[in-house]
Amino acid sequence: MSNELKAFLIYAYAFIFVYMFNSLLLLAFIKLSLPPFLFSLVGALTMGVALFLTYRWLSGRYFGVRDGRRVLKGWLYQFLPFIVLSALLLFLSFSLVKSPNLAIFIYLNLAVGALYLTFKFSLKKLLEES
Repeated sequence: MSNELKAFLIYAYAFIFVYMFNSLLLLAFIKLSLPPFLFSLVGALTMGVALFLTYRWLSGRYFGVRDGRRVLKGWLYQFLPFIVLSALLLFLSFSLVKSPNLAIFIYLNLAVGALYLTFKFSLKKLLEES
């Protein structure tokens, strides 16, 4: 298995783990009657920080890139397009599928596909600068 595929699989598992963690966090916010806006901030911060730390670790471990500026730039090439694609896919899945459970399932599968495309694009940009 190539380093690119190994790195992506670890990155995808990190995304899924943080997504599940945020779901548990949402449940805790609901139980404690905390404002939804606060959850949005904490959930976005959790996702961004976890994915950045994972990307930084993977770029050093599998590709030998340890320069902080290059890693940050490569991660932004991955994360910003992923956020836009993710929002579009979420809207698309809920507008086409009436069952919420099925819509979430379809969205998560499409999001992992978008994650792969943006991850591959960002690795290309990260390794081009070498």
